[in-house]
Amino acid sequence: RLLRLLRLAKAMRIMRVMRLFHQLRVLVASLAATIGSLVWSIVFLAMVQAICAILMTQALGEYLENPSPDMPTETLLLIHEWFGRWTKSMLSMHQLTLAPAAWSSIGRTLIFQVSPAYALFFVVFGWCVTFAIVNVISAIFLKQTLAAAAGDSEVAIMERMQKKAKDIAKLKEIFKEGDRDGSGSVDWTEFNTMIQNPRVRAWLGILELDVTDMATVFNLLDDGDGHIEFGEFIAGVMKCRGAA
Repeated sequence: RLLRLLRLAKAMRIMRVMRLFHQLRVLVASLAATIGSLVWSIVFLAMVQAICAILMTQALGEYLENPSPDMPTETLLLIHEWFGRWTKSMLSMHQLTLAPAAWSSIGRTLIFQVSPAYALFFVVFGWCVTFAIVNVISAIFLKQTLAAAAGDSEVAIMERMQKKAKDIAKLKEIFKEGDRDGSGSVDWTEFNTMIQNPRVRAWLGILELDVTDMATVFNLLDDGDGHIEFGEFIAGVMKCRGAA
């Protein structure tokens, strides 16, 4: 059993560092960081829904006992289905909170066929609960998710490695275009032509590299033989970027 546990621990460690599971790790870490907020959000929303369910059950319970003579039986059955008991009212409040479109049938029926006073309840519930509270909770989840992703050192390292790999791939493409004779290196003429390309200058600008003085840049990258090889180009660019 101990051997199995050791093998499982090793497999889990491998899975954590594999790029294939990078997004999965971010997802799991984010979910773990929001567990506390999730629990309290559920508790708070449940309390609000319970209070509203009690109010609606009491208000409509009295109406169902003494309905209007001209009220259709089908409408009374619908009202009883929505708010006939507290449990039904709780389900209706949950539906109104997480599926706002449901109010079109429930709300309009109560407003136009029972009493216009119910418009006040549904307007307040819609603005305060469905809109304000739910969006605030969503913003808290988003903030904690971003904080969890940024605070995970392994995730941060993985993201930096991926960005560095993309930058090197782009620099390789730029260098390959500048190496017109295919010698694997660029001389001053090829380097000058390469740097004059607006797309190349824009990309180097994204890397926070100042290429206004091209002769200085060439001399910094060159090891003294008058040519810049790809390895020198990458090492020099990354060094200049790190210094910046």
